[in-house]
Amino acid sequence: MHDFGDTLGKARCRFRCWIALGPVLLPGGLFVFGASDKYELATGQPIWPQGYAEPERTPRLPQRIAEIMGGRVPIDEQQSEIPPSLADTVIGIETAKEIDLLRVACVDRKG
Repeated sequence: MHDFGDTLGKARCRFRCWIALGPVLLPGGLFVFGASDKYELATGQPIWPQGYAEPERTPRLPQRIAEIMGGRVPIDEQQSEIPPSLADTVIGIETAKEIDLLRVACVDRKG
């Protein structure tokens, strides 16, 4: 007889692993669709405003969540943390435009 409880437990574990690894793995997949890094390569710090999940937040720091291509949650000007899970990330406006998730309407004013 099959133990569905055990199967469900394994599925939950796999799902939790994906949610935990998502912030590390997903940006690599988004490169395929045209997304670019939104952090300083030398420091790993997200670039303001495009690498911030909440660029309009006042005060700007600390942020609560990460922009997926910014890679980290900015804490202060020198420190940031890898988000604990994919649930702690968002796709920012610039990234959404790069991967055609968000299109900007263009109006031809000539005619």
